Amino acid sequence: MLRSFPTGDRNCYDIDMSSGGKDKKYFFLENHKKYLVRVVLFYGNYDGLDNPPEFELYVGVDHWTTTTVGRGEEKAYEVVMVARTETVSVCVVNTKKGTPYLSAIELRPLGDGGSSLYAAATEDTCLRLVARHNYAPLTEKKTR
Repeated sequence: MLRSFPTGDRNCYDIDMSSGGKDKKYFFLENHKKYLVRVVLFYGNYDGLDNPPEFELYVGVDHWTTTTVGRGEEKAYEVVMVARTETVSVCVVNTKKGTPYLSAIELRPLGDGGSSLYAAATEDTCLRLVARHNYAPLTEKKTR
């Protein structure tokens, strides 16, 4: 489901997992633990302008990236971060180059293995996905 943000310069989703969610079936967001945050964008001309917008993504107050998604293209932006609080904010900032939108937000705990695999991610430093390549695919199927 697409969510657009036609008003405001900065709009945020605050993901608060301190209580485990309304029905207590979700995981708890814990301080000092590592998480993968993924934002998925798909511009299918939802606004009828046939012009994909450009806007900025932030995790809290930290700049993540400036989006560039073509028409009919799906793009995932990923960051590995250490939770500093029990709330993670994913924000879009309007750069006046079209209406910001989000197709999906995912938050995944990396578990104990994330500590060694993503050792460079600290409370002061996030790891941002720059590129992902499959140099010898057996099939054209994408796997997440």
